[in-house]
Amino acid sequence: MEMAQRVNEFKNGSGPRRYPWAEWMDESIWEIRQGEDYDVPTENMRVNLHERGKRYARVVRTEKFTDEKGEGLRFQFRSSPRQSPIQKGPIGQSPWRMRSQGTTQAF
Repeated sequence: MEMAQRVNEFKNGSGPRRYPWAEWMDESIWEIRQGEDYDVPTENMRVNLHERGKRYARVVRTEKFTDEKGEGLRFQFRSSPRQSPIQKGPIGQSPWRMRSQGTTQAF
């Protein structure tokens, strides 16, 4: 029986795709296409965009489109307009912890 072995790379050259998140989050409206800019189903990419927005306290507007070249998404990351000042603290710090410590000023 052959044992599993560790390899250094995928033979077909595929691997996790790296997206330019910092660039995409500049509040511009971006258009990306399936097969060119992302390989997952379009609905999965839409979920990825919204999850990234949640992680960085951003609102994401998305629009799915289909044309003669295929399908894709238009999207825009924006600062959350409904955020209270207490939620504008450093990313990763819980607003509930800040509130319990009496921190209420905007950052």
